[in-house]
Amino acid sequence: MPHKLIPEITSKIPVIGFFDNSSIICLWNNEENCYQFSESWNGMFGKDLYLDFIEERPTFVHKAENVNSLVGAAYDLIKIMSLSPDNIKHEHHWGFQIVKDSENPVLIEFETHEGYAQAASPAFLMKMLLREHMKAIKIDVGEKPTKLGFCLLDDFTVEAKKRVENGLEAACKLLKIEFMMIENN
Repeated sequence: MPHKLIPEITSKIPVIGFFDNSSIICLWNNEENCYQFSESWNGMFGKDLYLDFIEERPTFVHKAENVNSLVGAAYDLIKIMSLSPDNIKHEHHWGFQIVKDSENPVLIEFETHEGYAQAASPAFLMKMLLREHMKAIKIDVGEKPTKLGFCLLDDFTVEAKKRVENGLEAACKLLKIEFMMIENN
């Protein structure tokens, strides 16, 4: 992915690539004059994306085997964002439930450390994950980004891709940072 990013298009901003339930981060290296994988985000292997709510404080978990309980975790956010709210079918490996209310057509409901159910929108949960990405970017480049680029590495239909873009843009608005979608060529 670093070799496919064109600095004239990306403006050399940090780029997060999503695949399956994982992500990678590519950062511009001024000395090498190219994009490189973030070492703080496990290089070219990236990290899995799980939020564990069984702990007293929500915890980012980058490996599935380290999640306390799947009923208390939120994951597969890109996949959920890609699905039409009217057509989301519960998958056998999801420990959480998909619910809705009058304001949100899609909410992910999970158990908390206190044993009760709590629900949040995919955009809100993605905001939490993006905060972790921003911490890694700050470690690598010395400052938090004001703009993030995103690249989807899985195949999506045009409609599904647009739903993911809208979800990522909503998460960026919650973080008060600029959003840029980058085509995967």
